[in-house]
Amino acid sequence: MNKNLTLEKLVLFVYDEISDPEEREEISRMMKENNDIYTLYNELFETRDSIKDSFSSPSENSIQRILNYSKALSVVHTKDHHTMGLVLN
Repeated sequence: MNKNLTLEKLVLFVYDEISDPEEREEISRMMKENNDIYTLYNELFETRDSIKDSFSSPSENSIQRILNYSKALSVVHTKDHHTMGLVLN
């Protein structure tokens, strides 16, 4: 592996996206030897977790309302081949 570690490589490492075992091992070694790299790794790891935690799922009620609305509509073909119409069932 190249001795220069880029931010992109470190981000890939944080997301476990580096498939080459030797490259993973080299990055791990670099983190052990360089406190700045280790600190940056920890910051990226915490950021990754914050991003994951910030995602939310819609409530079951919201999902059900969308599905009900979808069931209440029908797509109809119009005489104009470039448009479609929605009809409330």
